[in-house]
Amino acid sequence: MALRFFLRWLVWGAVCSGALAFAAAGGRVALRPLVGVRNDRVYLADLLSENAGPELRASAAVIEVCRGPEVGSRRVLAGADLAEKLQAEPDIARQLVFPPELVLYRPGWPVNREQAWSAIVAYLVQHGLDSKEIPPATALGGIAGISTVRKDPRIEVRQARLNPLRNLMEFDLDCTPDHPCNPFLTTMPATRSLRQAFQGNALVAATSRATVRAGGSSAGRPSSAGPILIRAGQPATLMLEGGGMRIVLQVISLTRGALGQQVRARDAVNRRVFAAEVTGLGQLHAQF
Repeated sequence: MALRFFLRWLVWGAVCSGALAFAAAGGRVALRPLVGVRNDRVYLADLLSENAGPELRASAAVIEVCRGPEVGSRRVLAGADLAEKLQAEPDIARQLVFPPELVLYRPGWPVNREQAWSAIVAYLVQHGLDSKEIPPATALGGIAGISTVRKDPRIEVRQARLNPLRNLMEFDLDCTPDHPCNPFLTTMPATRSLRQAFQGNALVAATSRATVRAGGSSAGRPSSAGPILIRAGQPATLMLEGGGMRIVLQVISLTRGALGQQVRARDAVNRRVFAAEVTGLGQLHAQF
């Protein structure tokens, strides 16, 4: 996975170097292939390289390209799609060189393992567990790549459930309203005490049945797995994980499903289709 990303960036670098050379020769301005943004809206001026003149910058500053990515995530735009969008502004478009892809990312303060673990411990103690029986912070999974708008956010556990097939506890975490961040999922080994405490949770049975059925050919079809949490045509948040990275996308579900079932969803921006697991109401998860 790391090698694939490295080779991909090499190709982008070669393409963009050629684009910059062409731009310098023809007087056009190359759009940057990698752009850090900090606002909820991305404008064309945010994508311009340093050699853009003041008049072009002023015109580009009022042309909205897309919504900004969530904090700690990325959004990929196809250069051809952006060029098509700018056909309504031919005087500006003819001054630009479009790379094959533009990657927009929004940095933030990373959520560390201790912060998430402290929130989980507080939640479990509140539900009657002894803190000595809770696995240490080093046992948490799924923390890498999570960011928040502010430093040292206050984190809360929204929901906890036992996944008996993987012998894991799964925790849906979120930040308090005054410290916004993307909701995220983390896990820890299901010790005997945790299994006993959550075995009677109604979500446990629903998760178990849904996951078993999702492994067969019934993906996307409701069953006794529990209530339908996402339906065809419904917007959802997809959390992609892989290679130490986590990306959050806004998607449209193409099928319906209950907790733990597999559904198909389409990226609202570039229309790529993903197979994902239903993890909550309007929430999906997939590996890449």
